[in-house]
Amino acid sequence: MATTPSPPSLDPLVIAGEAEAAAENVVLPHAEEARVLVRPNTIGHLWVEDEYDELETEQQHLWDATGTSASRDTAVQAARTKLAADEVNSIVTEHRRIVADALERRLCANQVLTPFRRRAKASKLWYQAGKAGLLCSDVVGFGTAAIWLGELPAIALTLAAGAAVATVAAGLLGVDVRDREQRRQRQAAVPEPSDEQKNFPHLFLEPVGGALKRMLLVAAGTAGMIGIGIAALRSAVDDPFVGIVFGGIALAVAGGSFLLSYAGADEVADLIEHAEADYARAVAEHAQYSQHDTIQIHAAATTAEGSILTEHAERGDAAARRVSALKWGILRRNPSHAGHGAAPGRPAAISGQMPRREAVNG
Repeated sequence: MATTPSPPSLDPLVIAGEAEAAAENVVLPHAEEARVLVRPNTIGHLWVEDEYDELETEQQHLWDATGTSASRDTAVQAARTKLAADEVNSIVTEHRRIVADALERRLCANQVLTPFRRRAKASKLWYQAGKAGLLCSDVVGFGTAAIWLGELPAIALTLAAGAAVATVAAGLLGVDVRDREQRRQRQAAVPEPSDEQKNFPHLFLEPVGGALKRMLLVAAGTAGMIGIGIAALRSAVDDPFVGIVFGGIALAVAGGSFLLSYAGADEVADLIEHAEADYARAVAEHAQYSQHDTIQIHAAATTAEGSILTEHAERGDAAARRVSALKWGILRRNPSHAGHGAAPGRPAAISGQMPRREAVNG
């Protein structure tokens, strides 16, 4: 039964090994004995040299093809992620402007406004904690009274929370009162703002007009109504004197909120902290964009592809040089045809020999 012959191997290592084994057995037919130590001028390029020049070129092409095959998966992955990676890189490039602008605003705010800062850094949290404490105490006072009166707990606590928020909010106008006072102080200290300070005109101009007085009246009315309501509620479930006490506490909560807002208000410090927060957020976003998975995958695939191709190109060059060495070994073992070396002034490479890899690439 006839069998199909197996195709020859295209593995460059196998082919190089076969070429080396074959070279050991190559013997040129004996001609007349060479009595000189140099290659005779009458002998040109031998066929065996052409044969091994072609084998040398074959090794280069085989290793190039092997490198292309080995890097195919990474090349496909690099091509698949190229468009997305280019888009993300474009976003990163444009986002650098946002980071630069945020940094410029932060530096400007720190350099220009730091001398006018009154509130210590990170102390704003303590003022916020104080307001939270006032809110909780007002909820407890109003809510328990409503529950004792017979109201459902859910309804009682919801109403208490609303009243407490309104009471604390009425005191937040202390921020506007303090801001206006500090603006007048800054205007008195800096009658003629510098060019840098003019970037923040609202901080160095005394406020004119506005609805602050009307808002203060609304806040006072809100706090008063809540205090009266709590006093009446407590009086209904307890002694009237106790109701007056709890009503006074409700008004005190509004007053405490006002004082905390007034003491903690510093729009200069707020502006500086906002600029720092904006810069930190811009840097975090930029780091997130620059570390995007698509960029990392594309860069890794591109690097792997280039590394594989370079490795196989170097191996191909080494294999080609090995085949070239085998050719010279054949000539060395047959001095009757090639002599023992080239004549003085005559290049070792005979005209017609295939150029070396670097010459081809050059």
